Amino acid sequence: MNTKTRKITLTAILAALYLVLSFFSIDLRYMKISLAGLPVCLGAFLCGPLVGFEAGFLGAFLEQLLRYGFSATTLLWILPPACRGLLIGWYVRRLKFNVSSAQTAFILFISAILLTILNTIVIYLDSRLYGYYSFAYVFGNVITRIITGSVTALLYWLVMPPLLRAMRRFFPVSDISK
Repeated sequence: MNTKTRKITLTAILAALYLVLSFFSIDLRYMKISLAGLPVCLGAFLCGPLVGFEAGFLGAFLEQLLRYGFSATTLLWILPPACRGLLIGWYVRRLKFNVSSAQTAFILFISAILLTILNTIVIYLDSRLYGYYSFAYVFGNVITRIITGSVTALLYWLVMPPLLRAMRRFFPVSDISK
């Protein structure tokens, strides 16, 4: 299988995994606890920014369509996970895919903060557009969402090394990171 086909296959698998994991998330009123971002991070660590972005974009798009249908803000809700994949992939590619444990923890934590900020902006825009804005709803639990995102990043950091080792058997960095 050539490199392009492997990347497309991996992206499709990661987007599908994102979709499945998103349906096993815990949706609380002010935050969502989910492992759906893990495939986005894996794609970014394995292949770089494009696959990370695509896995986040496609996975979140499918989730939005199946959960909520298409609306004026659908594309806004897709951007945070896609940007997370882009940021992680850019960082990992910059380090030539040779990332230490500390660097992995750093980029996962930074991407969790970015995701929280972007999701808060999207909540704000969505609430303004659809008329349910309340300061408490949009900004009242930002600290809680940052803590939740940080805990999720810690969990991702713990499972990332064995997952990457297993996935690199099928998708070696030298093959698909170019």
